Amino acid sequence: MTSISLDEFSDDVQLPQKFDLNSTLKQCLTNVPVTLVQQEVNDLVNKMLLGDLAYARNFCKKQFAALTDIVKQLGVTAEVGVKAEKLNSFYAECHRYQTSDTFKVACMLLFKDCVCVSHAHSHVCSHLTNSVRQFLLQETVESFKAGEHALPTRSVTKASKARIRYVGGYCVHSTLQKFNTIRRSNMYSTLANGQLNYENAEQKIAILNGLTEREEVLTRSLIHYLTQNSDNINQGDLST
Repeated sequence: MTSISLDEFSDDVQLPQKFDLNSTLKQCLTNVPVTLVQQEVNDLVNKMLLGDLAYARNFCKKQFAALTDIVKQLGVTAEVGVKAEKLNSFYAECHRYQTSDTFKVACMLLFKDCVCVSHAHSHVCSHLTNSVRQFLLQETVESFKAGEHALPTRSVTKASKARIRYVGGYCVHSTLQKFNTIRRSNMYSTLANGQLNYENAEQKIAILNGLTEREEVLTRSLIHYLTQNSDNINQGDLST
């Protein structure tokens, strides 16, 4: 990707009307900064907002120029959707651009009055560039016509339900065994940590026991269910 200097964009070249530079910069601000970087970002952005934003506008124009070329490589039209491999390639190109020397030079030119570019400077540059990328992607999305799409219905077969019950039962049983072992090994511990492990195991065992039921109870429930619905079963009308 070729380098672009500040002078390449005249005042006649404008940012898209819907792209609000002021609001985009304000999104960088932290209401209650807790780190030095957050405070430095606040200072940088507030200083930029007090100025005429000429450098910021030129920086964003560069990002629109560079990222528009990358978006065009997707080959997206109203009739053709985005293929997965194209989307992967798009993000790879965006990453390659944002780690390139061209991008670093653009960042330095945005803060040309600063002695060096710090993490706070990089954060502001990345935020502006990401906002431009999101803006371009949203414009691409809006190029598609809205329409109704029938969602396929999915059903779980009886065999699948049986597998789910088996796996679920196995997981509950294995986890129950694990915490039973922890409870037994810490039952008579006099250490504070041991007592805590015992109490935690007790709580988890109580929860897991609530997910299980004894076989004889399930058998009685099944017999009762079949007895109540015997007429429907004989007629073949019972759906399970």
